[in-house]
Amino acid sequence: MPSDTASDAIVAGEWKHIVMAYGTSLRVYINGQWDGYGYVDFEHNLSAPFIVGARGGTALSYLFNGQVDEVLVYTNALTQAQAASHYSAAVFPNPTPPFFLSLPASQEVVSNANSAVTLSGVANGSMPITYQWYKNGSALAGATNSALAITAVYTNAASYRLQASNQYGSTNAIADFSVLPPTPAYVNVTNGLVLHLTFDGNYADSSGRANNGSATGVGGGTPSISAGRIGSGAVHYETHTTTGIPYNLNTNAVVTDSGYVTLGNPADLQFGSSVNFSVAYWVKLPVGYVNGDLPFLCSAKQSYGNPGFTFAPGYTNGGWSYSYNGSVEYNDTPDSINDGNWHHLVQTVDRTGNAVSYVDGVQADSRLATGIGNINTAGPINIGQDPTGLYPEVGSADVDDLAIWRRALTAYEAYSIYYAATNSNSSFNVPGTVTLNIQHSGTDLVLTWNPGSTLGTLLEADSINGPWTKAAAYTPVFTVTPGAAKKFYRLSLSE
Repeated sequence: MPSDTASDAIVAGEWKHIVMAYGTSLRVYINGQWDGYGYVDFEHNLSAPFIVGARGGTALSYLFNGQVDEVLVYTNALTQAQAASHYSAAVFPNPTPPFFLSLPASQEVVSNANSAVTLSGVANGSMPITYQWYKNGSALAGATNSALAITAVYTNAASYRLQASNQYGSTNAIADFSVLPPTPAYVNVTNGLVLHLTFDGNYADSSGRANNGSATGVGGGTPSISAGRIGSGAVHYETHTTTGIPYNLNTNAVVTDSGYVTLGNPADLQFGSSVNFSVAYWVKLPVGYVNGDLPFLCSAKQSYGNPGFTFAPGYTNGGWSYSYNGSVEYNDTPDSINDGNWHHLVQTVDRTGNAVSYVDGVQADSRLATGIGNINTAGPINIGQDPTGLYPEVGSADVDDLAIWRRALTAYEAYSIYYAATNSNSSFNVPGTVTLNIQHSGTDLVLTWNPGSTLGTLLEADSINGPWTKAAAYTPVFTVTPGAAKKFYRLSLSE
């Protein structure tokens, strides 16, 4: 009968306190916590001997390979409070205030009244421990469990605090819950932007950083401007080889001609071993495309497995892929983007966190980025080829609205870029007016603002000169209960 709790799984090499209590049903408590399951009744032993460390009556089986201590049997079912008291008396013989074993994690969700998110944390210390959840500093009635379910509506966006208390003190854990607009019509995600190629008739960089592309090729090949996903144009690149099939099927292949765009090797696109970065682009593969990894964007020779970065089709599978120094790689499931339609890909790298990929606004992959290392290379960064221009993989694709940031985009920014294009056929750099409004609701004041072209963060201060602090997690609705003290509010468009 396997059992564990989210915060305190039974693991080898550690003592765990287990109580199995049978009243109207069987419950299991591990380190004073109910495991969350109500087990069905079992066959009661009325005649066989009581055995510790094995199972069976006259014939033993399932011998326990471990240590057992302090075995107690009661004629009544212990309550959870009693199980917790037994555990606490052994582990915490001296007064111990609560401390958290697991903390509630801040979460960012898109508004949906039918969805719910659960914040949870688990504390330890001298028992009994009680819990209380707070929303923006006010206690929530009835919220006295270690977990709190929250529906994803704007009015629930707030800073939540879980307080764990016992007779010796209390401790707190804080998590922000952000509820974001569902489908923005336009968005401005230009903070940290260092490259933006719209391909609307040319290869110029519109980010203001002058990281322009140049059409180039070998064997007489050249890229061309094709019909774009956003705006008037996209870049179309092609490479042809002597075999016309993926290189792994015939390693004698050589390039006969290729047409691609080179970005050179500007400092803005060198990320070293510590700079966070993001790459976003629209891509369209031919229907049924199952060629090799002729890259969308690449600084690594031979595409996969070498120093530098690579964003490319999945190798002969019609999906997408990426590689960072050959140490962090991913190859997507087959046929995910080879339907002849435009798809939006965003790849982000947080050097102290994860490398995350989004496809059409939705997270598709996440893995640790801490092992990527120095990603700088000496050769050029190319669109449609590796740095040599001679990578012998046959293929073609169309790429539009290619952008690079020297920071990791958030999940909502990736989502917004996709939906701004979907809803209004606009890129991510559309400016707009954002207004902050105040109205009465009974004795409260309700602050609202249109998301406009940027997310915006509501700040508050006791003086017009600051200091300014975040009033709450991002939401376009914030309720204030006026008090005796003055309070000032403003909307920041850069945080």
